[in-house]
Amino acid sequence: TIVQQIAGLTLVSDNTETLAPAGKACLPHIVTNDGNGPDFCTLSATEQNTGTLDTTLVFYPDADMDGVADSATPISETPVLAPGEQYGFIIEASADSTQSGTDAIDVVAVSNLDTAVTDANVDTLTISTGAIMEVVKSMTVDPATGSGNNALVDSGDEVTITLTYSSTGLADADNYIVQ
Repeated sequence: TIVQQIAGLTLVSDNTETLAPAGKACLPHIVTNDGNGPDFCTLSATEQNTGTLDTTLVFYPDADMDGVADSATPISETPVLAPGEQYGFIIEASADSTQSGTDAIDVVAVSNLDTAVTDANVDTLTISTGAIMEVVKSMTVDPATGSGNNALVDSGDEVTITLTYSSTGLADADNYIVQ
């Protein structure tokens, strides 16, 4: 009996972000190799209503999956992933100072092994001159209780969660609540 390699992948998650004119937004995604052998994925992002926002879309690695680019080197594909392995990436969307409106972006991952195997997300971007708050969450596993790998949190681990927030909009933000 010969077991042939079968491709499979899952892409998560859809994002909804607001950015200021001349601003940037980071749209995090995670792709998982659901196949039974090593594979990598090509990545693409296309605005649904081309011309509505004319944003610049650039992919960056986010190997620790914290929603922040790990490198300033753009990517167009994932590294080779073992079966069950996940890989994080962000799409940095930037708009010029004259942009306004809302547009959806189709994000697609395609298996290199079998290009018929794909998965997609839809990100929604809105450019606003109002108040915009950005919250970034980071987690650190306590080395005394955890595995020492901040990307893996297991049952019984003690974790420090840090929330960093900033106002990135053109108007003052008041009465801001984080839940």
